[in-house]
Amino acid sequence: MKKDYQPVDSEFRKCLEAAVARKQYVNLHYFTDIHEFMKVMVVVKNILTKDNMEFLAVSNGEEVRLDHIIRIDEAVSPFYAHIYDFSCDC
Repeated sequence: MKKDYQPVDSEFRKCLEAAVARKQYVNLHYFTDIHEFMKVMVVVKNILTKDNMEFLAVSNGEEVRLDHIIRIDEAVSPFYAHIYDFSCDC
């Protein structure tokens, strides 16, 4: 599911940058390129730019497109504000 990259909202980007600065575990919810919902607890390492897209580099080795991030801890991306928490922590 490749779609055109959409730059993220400046307020949400500040939340991502704060997570990089803290170097602590965060709960990260995102969609993969094939639209799989992922929920992981990771340390945010850096924000990278590749091919005119921005990615969040995290401690599990993944690079997540910023416009695919649903939420980081309690901060919800404006792109996905309409999505309810449908994950199961059972």
